Amino acid sequence: MNVKKINSSGLFRSNMRTLKFHILLCGFLVGTSSFALAEWQRLDGKPANGGHLFMDPLSVKQAGPMAIYRQVQVLNQGPNLLWPTAASTTTLYEYNCMNSLVRVLQVAGFDQPWATGNKLELFLPTSAVAQWHTSDEASLAQPMVDKLCPRGDG
Repeated sequence: MNVKKINSSGLFRSNMRTLKFHILLCGFLVGTSSFALAEWQRLDGKPANGGHLFMDPLSVKQAGPMAIYRQVQVLNQGPNLLWPTAASTTTLYEYNCMNSLVRVLQVAGFDQPWATGNKLELFLPTSAVAQWHTSDEASLAQPMVDKLCPRGDG
């Protein structure tokens, strides 16, 4: 009976190096391309400051007391009057479903389309961040409230 000796420690080390590489690669890709991996869906209408709006349905989160708030990531693609140096911007909005209110929690700008490239420093007036605003029928906020917030009448 011929028995071959297998150097299992060398094989194990090689497999562990490959596994570590794959884990690091996945972590790097997920960490650096969260916007690139988003499933952007185009929204009807145009924002007042120009461009085209897209939302990421995978980013929708419930928050607040009794989960009445919805947070969603929105991409503004194309020319933007507020930040002309940004090729695209992402905004984290929070919607108060009970009172049809909306507020901006965070804005990020990018020098490339689809929220890629270098991140730009954007300046927002302090009144624009974290302050609740009504989502009237004329704004794009009301269709988002209708899309994100469940209604008890249907």
